[in-house]
Amino acid sequence: MALGALAASSALAEQPLSAVALAAPAGERASEVSPEGQSRWAPSGAEDSLWLQGPLTGEWKLAVGSMGLLSENDEKLAAVLEIQPQFSYRFHEQLQLKTSFFLNFSSEREQTAFANTELEGRVISLRQAEVEYSPFEFLKFSAGAVSQACCYLSDLVISGRQTFPGVTQSLSWAWRDNLKLEARAQQTIPTSRSQSSQRQEREPLPAFVSESLALLWSPTVDLGLEAFVTHYRFYDLPAQVAFVGRERGNTILDPTPGRARFQEEFNGYILGAASQFRPGPRWELRGALESIHNLDAPATYGRGEKVSMGLSYDFGSWVFSPQYFVFYNESDTAPAFYNSGSLGHNNRRGQGVEFTLDFRDLGFALRAHYVQSDLINDSDRGAVRYIQVPQQYFFIKLETNYADI
Repeated sequence: MALGALAASSALAEQPLSAVALAAPAGERASEVSPEGQSRWAPSGAEDSLWLQGPLTGEWKLAVGSMGLLSENDEKLAAVLEIQPQFSYRFHEQLQLKTSFFLNFSSEREQTAFANTELEGRVISLRQAEVEYSPFEFLKFSAGAVSQACCYLSDLVISGRQTFPGVTQSLSWAWRDNLKLEARAQQTIPTSRSQSSQRQEREPLPAFVSESLALLWSPTVDLGLEAFVTHYRFYDLPAQVAFVGRERGNTILDPTPGRARFQEEFNGYILGAASQFRPGPRWELRGALESIHNLDAPATYGRGEKVSMGLSYDFGSWVFSPQYFVFYNESDTAPAFYNSGSLGHNNRRGQGVEFTLDFRDLGFALRAHYVQSDLINDSDRGAVRYIQVPQQYFFIKLETNYADI
């Protein structure tokens, strides 16, 4: 799970801090939950978004705004309408279905050489469809379309927008509601689509696995701390994933469609830490750090870092939450087919800002986000030259704040 800003609470002074939640900028990753199972930072009025009751429950989020991608070669500008419903159906107290999908409608102008995951323009995309079985309160198993926003990862490795078919396991232990230890693992199939006449035979089934251990601790009601370590590994990625990775910063051995292969394997770990502190009844300060290392890549090609700082101030009827972050992601930390397009995928360094004005009494929030990224290397190690230029990504949205989705 990536590190970043937490949603502002509806009453900063009235809620105790849970162990810190990890979330990504641009809303890619949902905030973590407290040991009791509910986010302590859910927006006020969240109950107003519930549109189903009983065993089938659900909520929704609506946003309208604009977004764009700019570089010296490319330009894409779009006016967008986004609708994100999510619902769950409880078959039994130990068995439930969790589903979330994303509807995107846009009017756009595009002049780009290559696709970008943030601006693909798919009308409907599945974010989650998992059957979860919990024989005990501390043990969970799930299977289906697994959201990668759930698994203590980083958007420098996998975007929280990605969904892979597979299974997950989770084991947690909580003590006095202020300390939680969680172990989580997943075994999934990374998705891709290929239609190439140059491929001579069926490729092996790819796989993505991760194992995480996280500690969440609130030593006082005004301080929350979190740390995690995650091991990740990709197996047998298809030629199409490598071919697209060349466009997005990875190092590959053959640029031919149907025969492209990564020069390095992807077998690494992520270290993460975050804190949130409330120095006064209206203030909240946040900081987060993550570090990535691909063990199979040589020095200067397999490391990534991201640092973010933010705050929230409660003015009474609205909450202002600015955030600033810097990042560095070398060419072969992870396959660029799957990580964040707003951060420029791989071989990038840059910075970004995000501002949120949450008009909680009115039921909506205004969000603005900007990322500027440059290249780390403008040429390769003798394999295939990078096809990249510096870029800027932005969005501004007016969205409902009923649901913390």
